[in-house]
Amino acid sequence: MGLIRRLWARWQHDNRMRELIKSCTPEYDHHSDAWYLSPGMPINEEHIRIIKSDPWLTVHWPPYLRAEYGLLTLEQMQRDYEKWQDEVW
Repeated sequence: MGLIRRLWARWQHDNRMRELIKSCTPEYDHHSDAWYLSPGMPINEEHIRIIKSDPWLTVHWPPYLRAEYGLLTLEQMQRDYEKWQDEVW
């Protein structure tokens, strides 16, 4: 029973993080030299894990920030998607 609760809690946490990433515009703080999703919430490893599993969440991010975290450019993502569609259909 404990495993199901932990999986459910993890799923809910990941969904909240996805919504946060999708809805927030990253801002740069010059004092701390870091990127923030919202005031007081720096982009951390947990955010990066979710972003790498679903890079379309960061479509509204600037290209240089996407590159900083090792994500594909929008053009590369579109080509990969079209290639996948051709293979599937």
